[in-house]
Amino acid sequence: MKVNNIKITILLTIFAIIPFIIAIILGLNALMISHYKPIVVKPVLKINSKNLICVEIAPLQDKSRNNLVNKSIKFIDKNFLNKICESLNKAKEYDPNHPISIWSCIIILHTNKEAYSFVVHKTKKNELILSFFSDIDSGLHLGWYRSDLLGMFIERQLGEVSSK
Repeated sequence: MKVNNIKITILLTIFAIIPFIIAIILGLNALMISHYKPIVVKPVLKINSKNLICVEIAPLQDKSRNNLVNKSIKFIDKNFLNKICESLNKAKEYDPNHPISIWSCIIILHTNKEAYSFVVHKTKKNELILSFFSDIDSGLHLGWYRSDLLGMFIERQLGEVSSK
């Protein structure tokens, strides 16, 4: 009888502790997001074209995706860099509802101090969704933003490159 009471006590204790452990883990996750978001997301969305040296469009590491490009392409044209900055400055936080991706790529912004990267997905609804992670295209997810204008600029620039 005492053995059964001990087992029940242990089980009840475990079930009482599990929600606290989950809360701690989620709290640490939120803390990590609040640490990374200002470092990764804000500099991208507030980027100034004066600091931008080059924009690189690269394929995702996950080859099962519909990559927009097969290899990295770098752009240094000031007009294009200005348009990229303008569209990023206008990007709004967004919560996509299970989007179906037409194409994806990684955008790497090279400034005179460092490089910032994020994943871009063009959807069937003609939305351009920016996904920010703690690493290039994986790790802790820091949020989604939307900038349809950016997609238009990228497609137009790549069209000009392929026609040359």
